[in-house]
Amino acid sequence: MPALSSVSSSPTDDGAPLYAERPEWNDVSPLAQYDHTNPIAPIFYSAEYKDATDYFRGIVKTGEKSQRVLELTETIIRLNPAHYSA
Repeated sequence: MPALSSVSSSPTDDGAPLYAERPEWNDVSPLAQYDHTNPIAPIFYSAEYKDATDYFRGIVKTGEKSQRVLELTETIIRLNPAHYSA
């Protein structure tokens, strides 16, 4: 697990920028997992995983079905194969 100091905006392991930095995703509003809550034991994810899942929640809310959603889903599965929602 990365140190908390490494949880920042950075390229993904494969060199691709975070979704928040990609102009083709500007029309999506990412939704944070812990938005307006204060969990007792928050789980700290890597910046790449948090960014991808925030955009995944945003895209689920809109109901979009497209090639880019499929690619986002693949990214999430590759980052965490146990992610059953993707």
